[in-house]
Amino acid sequence: MGTISDAVGYFGLKATGTPTGTNVDGTNTIGVTNTSQAFTDADIAYSFKVTSTTASDTATLALSTGAVSTTGSPVVKDGDGLDFEGSSLPTLATLYAVQITTGTLTSGVFIAPTQPAVGTITTSLSGQTQLSVLPDGAAITSQTIPITFLASGQDVTLTIIGKSS
Repeated sequence: MGTISDAVGYFGLKATGTPTGTNVDGTNTIGVTNTSQAFTDADIAYSFKVTSTTASDTATLALSTGAVSTTGSPVVKDGDGLDFEGSSLPTLATLYAVQITTGTLTSGVFIAPTQPAVGTITTSLSGQTQLSVLPDGAAITSQTIPITFLASGQDVTLTIIGKSS
């Protein structure tokens, strides 16, 4: 099995406000600049991509194993529960981060994780990214991330970082 190091989540939202009031000068920063969260004990990291071939295709990630099961006929790339070297992933016990990115969407996609720390996504927007960073981690048992497509030719990519026992 491959070794994982330097696991980090980066996040932040920032805008600059320029006041226009009388005798008011300078700028105001709203939000935070790019922030990082290191996961020094992470030993699991993987990504996979799902592309729908028909409307109502569903792919369901079992968080504990990294394996993706399907209903219908979506095409799954690298959702086989194996790491980047082809070895079986250890059982995920603690989830640190999930990034969900939509690729080409012509209709909606519905993503409803059973782990409450990872938010639900209902969108028809291409190129949308949701990053859930859990600094203290979330315990994983049988939680899943089901992805349901409403049209063919759509894709979603997930990246997971966590640790075993």
